[in-house]
Amino acid sequence: MTPAEQLRRLICRSIAVIIIAVAAITYGAGHSQAHAAVTHAAAISATTSHGARALAYAEAHYTGCWYSWGGESCQPGFDCSGLVVKSVWQADHILLPRTTYEMLSSRLLYQISGSVARPGDLVFYGTGHVEILVNGPAHLSFGALESGTRVGVHHWNRWWHPTLAFRIR
Repeated sequence: MTPAEQLRRLICRSIAVIIIAVAAITYGAGHSQAHAAVTHAAAISATTSHGARALAYAEAHYTGCWYSWGGESCQPGFDCSGLVVKSVWQADHILLPRTTYEMLSSRLLYQISGSVARPGDLVFYGTGHVEILVNGPAHLSFGALESGTRVGVHHWNRWWHPTLAFRIR
C-alpha cells in the first residue's frame, strides 16, 4: 500500500469514527451506545471487507432515515433488505438480491458461524429480516426494524437477535 493510500485510509477511518459518534448522540443514543459506536468504528478500521465498507457507508449516509416496507431509499424510507442492498452497492458496487429470502440463497454470500462474525457481516433474524453487524459481543447491529422506526444501531435482546450470519464474497 502506498503512503498516499495509507493516509487516505487513515483519514476515512477518522471521519467515520466522528460521524458514527455524532449520529449515535444525535439520534438519542446514550453514553454507552455512543461509546459502543466509537468502539465498533475502530473495529471497522481493522478490516477492509465489503461488509465493513457497507456498514461505514450506511451509518454515514442513512442513519435516521425512516423504515418503510419495500423501500429502497431514504425518501420515503428503507426496509431492511433495501438498506443492505443499497449500502453494499454504494460501498463496493456489488449488487445483492433485493429480498432477504433471495440473499440467503445467493452465491454472493456464504454462511459463517456467529462466533466468527465481524463488523460488516450480514446477520439475519430468521429468514425475514437482515441487518449489518456492528459489534457481536455488544449485541449491536445496524438496520431498519419496522414501520415507525428510524434506521440506526439496534440492541439485540432475548427475543430479538440474529439466528444466521453471512459474509459477502
